[in-house]
Amino acid sequence: EAQTHDVGSNDYRQTLNKAAEEFEKMHQRYRSQVGGLYARAWQGKCFEEQNDLQKAMGIYNELLEHPGNEGSLARLKSQTLYFKLICLNSKDRNDNQLAADLADEWLKKHQSEARSETGLGIQWEQAKAYEALGDKAERESKADAEKAWRQARTIATQINKYPGEFKDTSQSMIQRLQVKLGGKEQVPRDFETAFGLASHSFKQAIEIRKEIDGGRKTKRPADELAKLEQDWTDSVNDAAKNFELALTLATRRDDPKNVADCRLWYAYVNYWQNKNYEAAVLAQYVARTA
Repeated sequence: EAQTHDVGSNDYRQTLNKAAEEFEKMHQRYRSQVGGLYARAWQGKCFEEQNDLQKAMGIYNELLEHPGNEGSLARLKSQTLYFKLICLNSKDRNDNQLAADLADEWLKKHQSEARSETGLGIQWEQAKAYEALGDKAERESKADAEKAWRQARTIATQINKYPGEFKDTSQSMIQRLQVKLGGKEQVPRDFETAFGLASHSFKQAIEIRKEIDGGRKTKRPADELAKLEQDWTDSVNDAAKNFELALTLATRRDDPKNVADCRLWYAYVNYWQNKNYEAAVLAQYVARTA
């Protein structure tokens, strides 16, 4: 429920605090069972999402040091490590090397779980860490930067093979890294790839707009809002470009629902760009045919 409110709003914080209190009660009652330990992990997540990284990391480290590495406890520890990597890669911690090392250590021991939802999450955080390390190294050593970017691209390419929440974001990373490594941006050659890139930009635009609206309510500095507005415009333009490309690449072999979603979301993008006629035509077509 907290995640349905604007990040940083009073409702967001109050609901997360309420969730943390409920998880604490469960943990106190069932602390000797794995269920109670899971409650503890999600209590840490409540703190993490409020950017109280010190409390969150304390809980994650406590769980990772818990004795035992079998069965459901091992799965809990993998989930907790994933949460910890998110903290390490955050702008406040910026501890990307440790994130990359911990992910690598986990993957060496849990190769059979690399394709699981948690395994893909851990690899995604590892890819993010390597990209960030490359960005940091760029000014001092181009060779070190390219080495880190290539590692990030390799991991992102592996993640992109599997469906799920990291499909679109990993495709965007691959395209971005291709440019950083000196190659031309690869133009998608099939509907699925173009639709994935467009969907990522579309969802990103929605999140940026929420941040802008929230920033106006909290009276964020004008320069920060201007930067967010530019980011929003860039995301909308990227979405428009790839939605249009996706529709030109669509064939009868592609999922009809995804093609309908593509038209509908492209209608939203046209509306955002003040192309009301185009938006209406697309939306009406979807309403009549989907």
